[in-house]
Amino acid sequence: MFYLRVTRAQGPMRSVGPVQGLRWISSFKLHIYVLLLCASIVACDDRVRLEDVTTLTLVKGQMTAGRRSAPVPQLQCIGGSAKGRYEPRVSSSFS
Repeated sequence: MFYLRVTRAQGPMRSVGPVQGLRWISSFKLHIYVLLLCASIVACDDRVRLEDVTTLTLVKGQMTAGRRSAPVPQLQCIGGSAKGRYEPRVSSSFS
């Protein structure tokens, strides 16, 4: 068994028994668990299943907002016979 020593600003030291010490540790673990749960809920707020996406719209001048990579332009003409002559401002795809 282990005992925790608790000091007070005023008064003598007192020992806390193993049951009271475990309650403190369990309470601490519970608080950490709730904090991590709240953080995961907030972080997953913008998730969308790919099968739920019906329209994809890309806009020239706008950047992507991926979590795992650096932002890149949403719409950029990189070649073809119309390069430099015609560049769309918006492109939409429907499924």
